[in-house]
Amino acid sequence: MIEADEPYWRFRTVLRAIAVGVSALFVGLVVMIVLQSLLAGLGVAITGHPGRVALLSSVSLQGVAFIGTSLAYLSLLDRFSLLNLQRPSWRTIKEILAGFLLVVLAWVAISYLLEHILQIPTAESSFIQDVQQQPVLIWLFLGFQLIVGPSEELLFRGVVQGSMRRAMGPVSAIVLASLFFASIHYTSMNGSVVSVVGALSVVFVLSLTLGALYELTENLIVPAVVHGLFNATQFLLAYLQATGQL
Repeated sequence: MIEADEPYWRFRTVLRAIAVGVSALFVGLVVMIVLQSLLAGLGVAITGHPGRVALLSSVSLQGVAFIGTSLAYLSLLDRFSLLNLQRPSWRTIKEILAGFLLVVLAWVAISYLLEHILQIPTAESSFIQDVQQQPVLIWLFLGFQLIVGPSEELLFRGVVQGSMRRAMGPVSAIVLASLFFASIHYTSMNGSVVSVVGALSVVFVLSLTLGALYELTENLIVPAVVHGLFNATQFLLAYLQATGQL
């Protein structure tokens, strides 16, 4: 029988966690292709409409694949014990407010460090660029950000980080899960290699903050809500700045 402290068990657990994340990405790609074909059959063009592509991508990945894959994995293998969940209370609200402030401060700090001290530009997400070309979609994108955050937290904090925590402890789990989370954002960035690395560094730091917030509060609801609120705030600020309204 394999003991929980043996290297093979640790390696297998970490590898399985990464496999779940990769599987979710693959499922999202398949769902996107299927939905795009269905919409095309209904006369709704997707190709050539960047805003629609970005929205369809978010619906397919975070809205369907991340949530669906996570719940399927947890259900089939009876791993709901990986999730730390507590009933919402006044303490939860306080933790969410404090966590949101912490994430914003981390965002400001790493952005200032990269752009003003290290002189490293950060690439802009193609997600923002797409919406600039389709202003009518602004409220759809903004509202959907409240879903994107929780779905990503369910997969990357609840399942991936939760699994890795069992094999290597909370600190290493936070770091490795954050590296994985940052890496999947590579394809959504536009710019030079240096600027993309800068942008991914920002994502990595924010992921570290959310991961630490999850471990400290022992409640997945906290980073899920914080992530959703931060995404919506960041998106709205970026949109207003890009359109000259801020």
